[in-house]
Amino acid sequence: MNIIYTVKITQNAQKQMKEILYYISKKLQAPDAAENLLEEMKKAIFSLGWMPQRIAFTEESKWCE
Repeated sequence: MNIIYTVKITQNAQKQMKEILYYISKKLQAPDAAENLLEEMKKAIFSLGWMPQRIAFTEESKWCE
């Protein structure tokens, strides 16, 4: 039985990803590298939909304190 899960990205995670991409694209002046990284992050994040057990679930509150 193949179960596909919904992967939710927290607002904090989205903000951090944008900051990383901005830094690579603008500060390091490597927009192609930033775009490649974004694609790799998307693949890794959304692959959790069919392979969630490869990363342990973490409560967001532990990271936000």
